[in-house]
Amino acid sequence: VDDNYLVVEGKHEERSDPHGFISRQFRRRYNLPEDVDKTAIVSHLSSDGVLTLKAPQKSQLLESKVREIPIIQTHVPAMKSKRKIAYNMKI
Repeated sequence: VDDNYLVVEGKHEERSDPHGFISRQFRRRYNLPEDVDKTAIVSHLSSDGVLTLKAPQKSQLLESKVREIPIIQTHVPAMKSKRKIAYNMKI
């Protein structure tokens, strides 16, 4: 958290493709609404790489300018495989 922004940074490890090797990284900033409690934001990273952030509304006026949010790995996939979803659908 940086001022009124949630900043997410990530890096994909190097891998090979038809042209050689490639690695990617990104940085994305999200403007936080005024009523978000910046000190209570939590994040979870699923085993299949889906990052989920929860930002509850304010309950106090205590704010900090910059805060790092630890990422908790859930070791559980966030999405079911397409095969399972199709199998469980009623037709």
